[in-house]
Amino acid sequence: MANAAFFDLLLFGVGSFSMIFLVREYVAFKRILSLKYVFTPLVTMTIIVFGFLSFFVTGNSLYAFLIIIGLILGLIGDTLMMLEEVNYIKHGLLFFLGAHILYIAAMSRGYSFQTWNAAVAAALVTLLVYFYIKICRKTGEKKIPVLIYMVAISSMIFFAVSHFNNGITAKAVILSSGAVLFCISDTTLAVNQFIRPITHSTVFTWLTYGPAQFLIALSCYYPPA
Repeated sequence: MANAAFFDLLLFGVGSFSMIFLVREYVAFKRILSLKYVFTPLVTMTIIVFGFLSFFVTGNSLYAFLIIIGLILGLIGDTLMMLEEVNYIKHGLLFFLGAHILYIAAMSRGYSFQTWNAAVAAALVTLLVYFYIKICRKTGEKKIPVLIYMVAISSMIFFAVSHFNNGITAKAVILSSGAVLFCISDTTLAVNQFIRPITHSTVFTWLTYGPAQFLIALSCYYPPA
């Protein structure tokens, strides 16, 4: 019964997300702002509904609750940062920082250190320092907030990848993929904001951000290890 419910909800989630996401990317590429402002939050709202539906498969869990609240904060961040008439990136980062803290709280539940985790941590710190040095002088008064945000998303990636401590499971693959895609999206955003403008940057940012959030919501369908 649970497997049948999971399959049905997965089909619903993938279909709904894909349709709305593709429309969002098209109207953003064509710069139809009125429709972009409708479909951008609608993508994340669809993902949130998909996350909520996981309760019908796995029952209520603190993990899913934390992820869904994180998605809601992401929705607020999406709404602020999609506006082209004003620059709300500072405000958007604050909500996404909150989302990452909640993701970390969810993904780190039951975490137990294994030796190979140290190599992951070292790689993440190296990449963080390298990229921060690249953008530091161009962030102006946002230096500290940007650094805090980078530490948060790096920590989120660490705890997502740490799910491989329990073996090569579907949840570990899904979470790691979602976390890496989220990082790619944020890197694209940072390059556009602080290094050089990217043509149709919002399309490329969302190309990885949308699937990242969907995969993180999908992890709610797998019970805690």
